[in-house]
Amino acid sequence: MHCHQVRKKLSSYQDGQLPPTEMKKVREHLRHCPDCAMQLQELESVWTTLGKVEQFDSAPFFWAKLSHRLNQTSEKKARRQRAGFLPRISPVPVLAMLLLTFSLLSGFYLGKTLFIYATPGAETASGKQYESLLAINSFDELTDESVADVYQSIISDDTQ
Repeated sequence: MHCHQVRKKLSSYQDGQLPPTEMKKVREHLRHCPDCAMQLQELESVWTTLGKVEQFDSAPFFWAKLSHRLNQTSEKKARRQRAGFLPRISPVPVLAMLLLTFSLLSGFYLGKTLFIYATPGAETASGKQYESLLAINSFDELTDESVADVYQSIISDDTQ
């Protein structure tokens, strides 16, 4: 047997739970391998130390409550895995973003409205500028001439 196989079976060997053939193989290996024999000695020292630990009585129904909570936790994990774990979104940041967006939009609207009514003649001045821009009809003067003729006439008007 190899060392890694023996080390996996040391606890069962110590408890005497291996089949007789494997017990014999592990015993032979331990005779020839000082590293694995040291591992067995360390395991035995751990068990003797644990045997010296003072036992105490637990609270009534402690183990029943503990196993119940562990089962609940494992059931929750299983449900999350079945349903595909989706991150839980907290409503506080979402509501904060909605409130901020609403505040900004209403501020822009109120600011625009108050600016128009607060400055006298602002609406009429901007309206006149807008109408004058719409009234530009530079293409009305064009005749049925070709593009080259129109370009020639524009150049000749600028030079005179």
